[in-house]
Amino acid sequence: MLQEPTILSRDQHWHWTEVVERELETDFSEAEALFRAVVLYDAFGATIVFTYHHAISDGVAATAVVEDLLRALAGDTLAPLGVPCAVDGFLNVATVAGSTGSDDQDWAQKQGFLEIARRPLWRSFDGDEVSIRTAALDTTAVHRFRMLARLHASTVNSAICVALATAAHEQEGKSDYSILSAIDVRPLLEMNRTDCAMRAIAGTITMSNIEEDFWVNARRHSDWMKRLRSPGYVEQTTATLGRLLSANCSPALASGLLGSLSYDAVVSNLGALPIRTRIADVELEAIWGPVGQARLKDERFVGVCTATGEMRFIEAVPGHQISILAEALEILRTVCR
Repeated sequence: MLQEPTILSRDQHWHWTEVVERELETDFSEAEALFRAVVLYDAFGATIVFTYHHAISDGVAATAVVEDLLRALAGDTLAPLGVPCAVDGFLNVATVAGSTGSDDQDWAQKQGFLEIARRPLWRSFDGDEVSIRTAALDTTAVHRFRMLARLHASTVNSAICVALATAAHEQEGKSDYSILSAIDVRPLLEMNRTDCAMRAIAGTITMSNIEEDFWVNARRHSDWMKRLRSPGYVEQTTATLGRLLSANCSPALASGLLGSLSYDAVVSNLGALPIRTRIADVELEAIWGPVGQARLKDERFVGVCTATGEMRFIEAVPGHQISILAEALEILRTVCR
């Protein structure tokens, strides 16, 4: 289903974050496509906001569309895309087959998800308010950040997660902080980065020793993430989701699964994007994202990507929650000095 983009002048919305807030406050209706685009323009250029239902795309796929857009604006001809293959076709069939659960186990797990879905965890789109904040590290800070992460046997992503947990501890008094991390499975499955589809899983890690040394926590978080990225974990998780969430299952099952993850925040880091930033006379100034909301009453989503040399952060929270993005970035700047 095709849907025309919404075209807005900057006279109507002074900043693109207002558009993002509105998009996150708007549900997809059954009569429309699971993808929207808003173009916010003035005489000097345009900001384009892409909104995808998570059923059809992840953040990496969205960046592939950005590059296609640059090519199209530059006058290139884009070849039509085929239908993406199912992830199952790339997995070790023997491993997946061996990870199946019994009918009784699956039934009990589904009932558990349905029970969680009935809890007062959720908020409605009606009257919802989402608040967006942004921040960035410049090229010099990014270079030092990467160098220090390698020196301390950590990843940049894990250091970001620890900074967020530390900020939550200082600003919200949380001694334990659970972060849901999005994991791109394309490299593991030897799939093309430009596969425009949902190609991610997620795992939750709870940090309980937030007052310990920053880099000790970052290294510990990095070690935990390695387990979540392992082929065995990916295959088991994919097989379990395939059994429990069929194409025609109740949406309440998906809500219950999400609620069972019990996270305080989501960190979705696209890393350093190997994306062309200039094609002919069309130049990409910045990419912000990904960003989303799962409709939980209390949640925080932090999207991170590095393009054109800068590392950019975008945070989305329900309107009643405070932002801690500035505090988290100040913690990163402090440990990187």
